[in-house]
Order: sequence, then C-alpha cells, then structure tokens
Amino acid sequence: SVLFPLVLVPKLGVMGTSLFFGMINISIAIALCYLLKSELKRHYLLRAKAIFSFLLLLTVFIFSGSILSYSEGKMYGENIIYTNTTPYQRIVLTHNKSDYRLYLNNNLQFSSADEYRYHEALVHPAMSMAKKVDNVLVLGGGDGLAVREILKYKEVKKITLVDLDEGMTKMFKTNTVLTGFNKNSLNNPKVTVLNKDAYIWAKTQKQQFDVVIIDFPDPSNYSLGKLYSLNFYSTMQKLLAKDAVVVIQTTSPYFAPKSFWCINKTVMQVFPQVDAYHAYVPSFGEWGYTIAINGFGTNFNQVNRKLEGLRFYDYQFDRFNYFSDDMISKDIEVNRLDNQILVRYFDEEWGKIQ
Repeated sequence: SVLFPLVLVPKLGVMGTSLFFGMINISIAIALCYLLKSELKRHYLLRAKAIFSFLLLLTVFIFSGSILSYSEGKMYGENIIYTNTTPYQRIVLTHNKSDYRLYLNNNLQFSSADEYRYHEALVHPAMSMAKKVDNVLVLGGGDGLAVREILKYKEVKKITLVDLDEGMTKMFKTNTVLTGFNKNSLNNPKVTVLNKDAYIWAKTQKQQFDVVIIDFPDPSNYSLGKLYSLNFYSTMQKLLAKDAVVVIQTTSPYFAPKSFWCINKTVMQVFPQVDAYHAYVPSFGEWGYTIAINGFGTNFNQVNRKLEGLRFYDYQFDRFNYFSDDMISKDIEVNRLDNQILVRYFDEEWGKIQ
C-alpha cells in the first residue's frame, strides 16, 4: 500500500500528485477521528470537516485535467496544440501564426521564430574552436536543437545526449512538428540518447569528449543548482580530452548578472582558460554563455572549422564577449554544494522581474 501512490506519481504530474497525497493525508485524519473519538472534543465536527475537505480535493482531482487546460489557455493566450505531463515537468506547445513556442513548467523554453540565435550561439563557438569534434557530449538539450547544429559538422562521428526526462526526448523524436524543428536529429544514427541524471552519470564515465555542450535549465532550485557547482565542473573536466572545449548556458547577464558571473567564476576554478559571451535572442533578451578550454593548445579566437549558411553566428567571437557596465557584477561567491549560493542569486534577481 505504501508503494501504490509511488507507482502512480509519474502518471499524475505535479498537480495530480499534490492532490493525491493531500487526499491520503486527509484519509488518515478521518480514520483517526474514528479511532480517537473518545479522546477528541467535538470529534464529529472534525470528522465532518475532514470528509468535506476530502470530497473537495477528490472533485478537483477528477477534473484536474480540465482545470489545468483552462488555466493554461488563459495563461499563455495562445493556441495550445500539445500538452504532456512527465514525471519531471509539464510540457506545453503553443502555436500563434507562424510561431511555435515550447513551455516547460510555465517557463518559455524556445520560440521557433528565434531559437536559431540561441542555439547557434550555444554550439558554434565551441565547435569552431575545438581541435577535434569527433566525440561530442550534450547535457540537457532534450529538444534536439543543439544536436541539430552539431550534426552540421561532417567531422562529427558520435554524439551522446544525456537528458533526464524520457518524456521530453521521446516527444522530440516522434512529434512531427517538433522533429521538423530539430531536423529529426535525435533519430540520427550518430546520436545516442541516454535518459539519466547527468550529475550521477558523469561520475561513472571513463570516455573522453572533444566538445561538451551543457544546456541545462536555469538554476531555479537546489536540484538544478548542483549541476552548476564546483563539484560538477570538476567531474566534467575528467571527461574532457586535452584542449577540449566546454560551453554552458548561463542565464541572462542583463536580468541576472550575479547568477551569470557566479557560474563563470565557478568554472574558472576548474579550467585553465575561461571566457564569457552573450547573444541577443528577442524572446529572452540578452542571453549568456560561459566557455572553457581544457588546456592551452588553442584560444577563443581560433577558428579551426566553419560552416556556410548560418543565420546568426559569424565566427567573430570578439563581437560576442563584450559586456557593458549594466551586465557586470562583482564580489560574488563560487557556487559550491555546501552553499548553493547560485540558487539564492537566481531567486533574488529573477524574483524582482516576476
């Protein structure tokens, strides 16, 4: 009986799970009202309140799907064409004229109108600088859009994508609208998709990679914050070949400069060469990245390979790593597992906007 609700959790989603466990707690309270009625004053009143609460939660639980759909329709103000609840997040795809938007837990993940700017800036600096690009690792990025950009380089022999949410990667492997965006990248024979916790997975690996693209969600909680920690970057360095390049999406240097430079400073404790850059993405504003080289055999302005036909990135790295004063933050701490200062910075900065 203890395992029964745990088995249901992945199928119910966040809202359903909360309601389900709420009903369990109230059921226990009702049972105690009967068992301890001789010791409780006005036990009948307590029992009536508990039964009423249970019935109320049960009604909301039964109609939770309709309630959620209605609230999302009001929230997004766009035509919702797909929804899915996985054990880890609520996925909503909307369509408005020629623009498709993907939301994860109510946060915009990408807009089809300008996601190319974000993903070209994320992928192509590292891919152009690296000495080799035979073996590439992508952490996060379950939408396959970063993988799409990596596959444009013919030298790439193998791509490993590690993303926790199987529901996410499966959707971007099978949904015809979404495979159109990522050019069916997750079904490419060069690509291996692993649905695992990247923090745990990285500690068990022995292979080495030439390029690592880290596209985790923003550090909005401690579970995500550990993926931006000194401990995690030290683990990642062991997976890098000599002179390998790693790039990390590091939130907005304009809206969250403390968070941005905290990640950058943390990476600097591990890698010998570290730089930062940013790109303007209309759906998000200024968005930032930290890039690091595992050695001194190359530099950030070196271009070992380039592609024709990119829509945004022009391989002029110096154009992207200038920061105006309103995007600079000093006197920040390194993000460690024992302080998780990054999550506090992130809450403080993004909380002001919301």
